[in-house]
Amino acid sequence: MMVYCTYCSSKKDRSTKLLPAVKRYSSKRIKAIHRTAFSQNIPFLILSGKHGLIKAETPIEYYNYLLKAEDVEEHSIKISEQLKEFGIKELVFFTRSTDFDPNIIPYIECMKKATQALSLKINFIEV
Repeated sequence: MMVYCTYCSSKKDRSTKLLPAVKRYSSKRIKAIHRTAFSQNIPFLILSGKHGLIKAETPIEYYNYLLKAEDVEEHSIKISEQLKEFGIKELVFFTRSTDFDPNIIPYIECMKKATQALSLKINFIEV
């Protein structure tokens, strides 16, 4: 199975109730990629620094966590396990430029390590 994926957002709905991940994150990037994936009937995942890979409709609580470089090794193992669990064979990862936001570097590194560990095809698309 091939999926579209992007990283989470620091801007979130602060509601105390559980919300679907795609609604929790207040990001135009996430919403646009989700719409594209939906229109093409392609599964969509969000890479969270806390939860790993989550499906758009998965309810999540509000949290505030930024993935750091020192977390990449351990988090990439979790992501590899999730990739296997979800049956993913190919991934298209949508990202902003790291020049625009260097905080996304650990997220990109996690995806690189996780997919390399499983010899999965990954395409990075800058948005």
